[in-house]
Amino acid sequence: MDAGLRRLGLLARLLGAQAPHLAWLDADGARTLSHLDPQAWLFPRDAEASAQLARLAHAVAHRRFGLAPQARSGLHALQRALFGLIEDARVEQLLARDFPGLRAVWAAQHRVSSDAAPGVEVLLQRLARALADPEFDERHPWVHAARGRVKEAWGDARAMRALASRMGHELGQMRLGFDAREFRVRPSYRDDHACLWDSPAEQARELCLPAAAAQASPPPEPAVPGADAAPREPGERGAGPADARAPVACTLPEWDWRIRCHRPQWCAVREQRAAAAPGLARAGAAPSTAHARAPAAMLLRRWEAQARPWRWRARTEGDRPEPRAMLDWLLARAGAAPAEPRLFRASERGRARGYLLVLLDCSASSGSGPGGTERFARARATALALLLQARAHGWSCALAGFSSDTRHHVGVWRVQDFGERSDPPELAARLEGLRAQGSTRLGAALRYGALRLREAPSASARRLLLISDAQARDVDVHDPRYLRADLRRAGRELAAAGIALDWYWPSYVK
Repeated sequence: MDAGLRRLGLLARLLGAQAPHLAWLDADGARTLSHLDPQAWLFPRDAEASAQLARLAHAVAHRRFGLAPQARSGLHALQRALFGLIEDARVEQLLARDFPGLRAVWAAQHRVSSDAAPGVEVLLQRLARALADPEFDERHPWVHAARGRVKEAWGDARAMRALASRMGHELGQMRLGFDAREFRVRPSYRDDHACLWDSPAEQARELCLPAAAAQASPPPEPAVPGADAAPREPGERGAGPADARAPVACTLPEWDWRIRCHRPQWCAVREQRAAAAPGLARAGAAPSTAHARAPAAMLLRRWEAQARPWRWRARTEGDRPEPRAMLDWLLARAGAAPAEPRLFRASERGRARGYLLVLLDCSASSGSGPGGTERFARARATALALLLQARAHGWSCALAGFSSDTRHHVGVWRVQDFGERSDPPELAARLEGLRAQGSTRLGAALRYGALRLREAPSASARRLLLISDAQARDVDVHDPRYLRADLRRAGRELAAAGIALDWYWPSYVK
């Protein structure tokens, strides 16, 4: 930790709070907001010491006096922005009771004028200044009325939600345009409101996507049938692949490259048994099965060569002499001991006995794009062919499909478990029941695979095959580097655990 972060940590302790992990944001401080959550505080670098103090004091106010995370449902984007504004003003007022000098520090950051054009964003800024500075002369009737109503609702989460809903409706009646994608919380010393909601990353992406991150992100792809779904309420009917009613099987950590540490118990995995597709007669009826046998056999031959150890045995005949066997025979002769002249060596292969877990990517991107439906069908057929061939060669096999709908719903469909020997038609029917939908949280999938392979003895060969298009993305992550870094970290964790990782995805052939 550099000197600037250490200084912020000491200031937080002086203000009465123990700061979590502190880190700098890479983007330009003038264009980025702070990000606060229980594990880390991320601050943009700011040249002004007063602005940095205002950011830290605001974070401490949320830490000491903030409400419990609220549900996003029931409030649209403008109402959530108003709720965040009210909560920001409330926690600052409570901290300022202990440290009155902070009022001047925060008030200096509010620079909007009472004569500014009354758009929605400007009215929100004028209301924020009116709540922070009692001497601010605000003449707009909506701001003037809201100033008194806000203070009456402070401290009651229900009243604050109701007030934010009513104020948002009033702004809507004024017919003033509001673009939730372009809106940013002002003044800039405040945070991105991620700490207010039970699904913080989605709210941060919706309300205050940093301009620098937006420029670094790839442009949105045109909408196609089956593309990764937009974020929706978890548990909403048709909201994605992970059934919110399914029990949480385990929680997994996730690597955050910005703070360079794991977020513990970050991803919730919800397991379900894969349901068979109705009306499927035979697994061999799939037209792509014949194309799947060749890549499955190729993968299996390579694994057999890597898993079977070489064993050297002395022979009486052969092409290559064995020096150690020759020395033993000469010593035996010198001591007049009986010994057979096994002076040559021959090589043999031992039989491979390993554990194989196949994870099939069932995200929407796996079935979209040119030939997406055919490619996803061939991926399912390859998983089936490999499972049957590996099982016939003595491997203990398991197969599961996966996709995600935010970190709270990483869905897993177990097609076959270790020690289970389902009939080929039944396996084909379960695979046919998998549909391409949702997003791809690949790091969580690999860690789930490592958890499943812990059932295997450490002395046995353990392999994880990922059948995926390798497009790591999810609806609650706006920075494309985040999930890619987590995927690299998960791959290194597999190698450290002695688990071999392979990747396969069928090519598109017209």
